[in-house]
Amino acid sequence: MKRILVAILIWALLAAAAFAHSFNMAMVVPAGARVQAMQAFLLASGERDRHANEESDGHLGGLDVYVSIFERDGNAADLRAMVLAAEPDIIALVGPELQGMGLERVFELASSWVLPVYSASPRVTREFLAAGRSRFTAQTSDQAGDVAQLSYIAARLIDLAVRAQGAAADTGALEATVEGY
Repeated sequence: MKRILVAILIWALLAAAAFAHSFNMAMVVPAGARVQAMQAFLLASGERDRHANEESDGHLGGLDVYVSIFERDGNAADLRAMVLAAEPDIIALVGPELQGMGLERVFELASSWVLPVYSASPRVTREFLAAGRSRFTAQTSDQAGDVAQLSYIAARLIDLAVRAQGAAADTGALEATVEGY
């Protein structure tokens, strides 16, 4: 019996260690923007830490990230239920069309970090224009629209915050890390 308990304890510790190297992210975008948002996210998430035989959607902050993208095309309660069912550690609200819809209030009681990215500061926009736009066009043969640019920026901000904290668990610390960008 003691061996069984030790085996279960070791298995639980190994599973916890594996889980600590990844996080789940949900991205809410305007209707019709899912493809460009995912393309921009994948571009940003593969810039620093990508490796062979990857099973996740990419890497942000040195951790595997699994992303689910939801289009804002229905009522807020349904959207909230779908997003929270994905069990995200981070929820990014992306696109100027989402501003003023009250989505931050919809998710305010969630234990996830909610990152609204409705527009970008001049500093962050310059970074995207210098780095991401040409790579996005080369990779997709498409011009990066507002949501693509903001999805890329959201991923880079999440990368910055998660890298600084080493995890995606402390929502207050994540938010404080990107404050001012």
